[in-house]
Amino acid sequence: MHCYRPDMSARRLFRGLLVLLALLPGMAAAAPAQVEVRDPFLDLYTGPGRGYPITHSIGRGAAIEIQHRHTDWYRIRSAQADGWVHRRQLRATLAAAGAGRDTRSAILDRHIEGRLRAGVSVGVFEDDPVIAFWGSVRLDPTWTLALSLGQAAGDFSSTRMLRLEGVAQPWPEQRFPVHLLLGIGRFENVPRQTLVESTEEDAFAFSAGAGISTQLEQRLGLRADWRWHHARFDGGSDNYHEFTAGFVLLF
Repeated sequence: MHCYRPDMSARRLFRGLLVLLALLPGMAAAAPAQVEVRDPFLDLYTGPGRGYPITHSIGRGAAIEIQHRHTDWYRIRSAQADGWVHRRQLRATLAAAGAGRDTRSAILDRHIEGRLRAGVSVGVFEDDPVIAFWGSVRLDPTWTLALSLGQAAGDFSSTRMLRLEGVAQPWPEQRFPVHLLLGIGRFENVPRQTLVESTEEDAFAFSAGAGISTQLEQRLGLRADWRWHHARFDGGSDNYHEFTAGFVLLF
């Protein structure tokens, strides 16, 4: 685990995914939905949650744009103000607009961010290529709990990584929200069978990092992460850096 050789193809793949992260959102963006308010009023919050302050209320008859959705909250814009509205306040508005059930779902769920997510990421662990599969559950609008299984392939050994991670998204209303990562897990270092003297090593690992994500379509997104790992082996400890990017599926 302590010996690495650079893998330039993995670095090129990681750079290419970062380019996709920057370019694809503009290609996939959809036009906002235009509707008329038919509910008695809509309370506009500064963020997607009841913990945010209410800055404005819009009355019946006003024209609004539904821009995108985050969990049960919808970002809307009107001539008077813009902000976040809970989904329950929009049911009558869409029904009165004459949209069928499928059409309403398409309008409201255009940018849905579901409670369950899964994804695959590739990148570099130090200088070795790494691939990881993960799943997560949203606990509230800010916090998510994720479980991931990854493997880095080096010249002399491969490393399997199992990690439980808390993900905090302090500004979920942003187009490219930043998230913070804090996790614990296990490293299992498996030497190549061609080595004469080789023993497996296990380590307890602590990780911290940050990343950025964006939603492309109703059920598809992109995400890039950087992590710093501190692994403790029987004979000592080591620090490692990991850069990954990949696709996110939303359920």
